Amino acid sequence: LPISYGLVINEEKCEFWSSDREYSWTGLPEEATYVVQDGFKILGSAVGGDVALTMVVNKRVSQIQSLMSLLPSLQDATMHYQLLRDCLGYPKFNFMLRTIDIGRVGNAAAKFDEAIRESCGELFGNYILTRDDLHRIGLPVSRSGFGLTIAAFEGPAAYLGSLCQSAGLQEKILGGPDTVPATRLRDRRRLLYEAYTASFRPSIPGFTMEDLLKDPKPQNTLSKFGSKCRYEALLSSIPNSAARSQIEASALPSSGAWLDHHSSNPREYMSSLE
Repeated sequence: LPISYGLVINEEKCEFWSSDREYSWTGLPEEATYVVQDGFKILGSAVGGDVALTMVVNKRVSQIQSLMSLLPSLQDATMHYQLLRDCLGYPKFNFMLRTIDIGRVGNAAAKFDEAIRESCGELFGNYILTRDDLHRIGLPVSRSGFGLTIAAFEGPAAYLGSLCQSAGLQEKILGGPDTVPATRLRDRRRLLYEAYTASFRPSIPGFTMEDLLKDPKPQNTLSKFGSKCRYEALLSSIPNSAARSQIEASALPSSGAWLDHHSSNPREYMSSLE
């Protein structure tokens, strides 16, 4: 930055890291700190190789699991659910999903989903949730779900949405849109977009990559498309028309209001009827 801004970097107090293990540090101050690990943590997320990313995500998931383990002690099913949905689930993990490609830390992200599964099982009276159940609770309330975000479903949308929102700033940092790094970044966004939309075929998204770059809330657009496709897949997988109608009815406006209702007689878990 120009000195006129009043900001001057003190290189001797900086930490230097390179993804190139054989990078030459010639010309940099000897007093500075040189990071030799696979990566490093910064602003709550991680930069570097898969090992470094996985370590940071695993640590974050462990912290979230510790908090989730306290929910049954409330002995209040509604409070358990609301805290899981609004505080201890996705809100605690959203930043990780927006800054790290879960494709590089698959097992670590899967531990978060397993924590959600276990906490929901406790919420339903130690019920063991199946894979289909996980798909259901991962849908928005407006689509007959529980509104509990599952990393495997929302991670790709969160990361791609973050890349789209910061595209302009990234190109400026990389020296302009025509530089080699900026070109590689555009290719990366395109690949992620194609992989995400292809996972829902034959459904066709109503937006292009260029639309997402102009969209003020690209993650929201991607998530809505994904939840719509998963909801339609859920309906098509149910052969029983009565059961299918029940799910469609639970997606009607205000049908999920009971999830936020506080009973005068709190219970430890939700009944199977609910």
